[in-house]
Amino acid sequence: MRRALADLRPEPAIVAATDRARAAGIKVAMLSNSFGLEPYNPYVTLGMWEDAFGAVILSEREGVRKPSSFICQRALDALGLSGPECVFVDDHAENLPPAEALGIRTIHHTTDPEGTAAQLDALLERAAA
Repeated sequence: MRRALADLRPEPAIVAATDRARAAGIKVAMLSNSFGLEPYNPYVTLGMWEDAFGAVILSEREGVRKPSSFICQRALDALGLSGPECVFVDDHAENLPPAEALGIRTIHHTTDPEGTAAQLDALLERAAA
């Protein structure tokens, strides 16, 4: 796994957007269809582990994968929030409808990280107003 994921890097614009959210007191979770954690945990290597988020929800731990609404509900429960209080960003459009069904606002991340970050910032600014 270490070799297979060697070129994987967090997107700086998205990391900066989540950092801004955290600095504003907004809870941030990572919800991922896991690559697996043993014997190599790619999230630790990338600096994206439990100390970087209010909650880390991984398919491997939950026994279910996105696009299941169960895993989205698990993220809400872990954060102690309701759907309308949250925004979910995902790069696979098929993962968005289960979140939307729970009242979560969604953003489909494509190939424009700055655009995705701007959408996220705009939603969070409106929520804070």
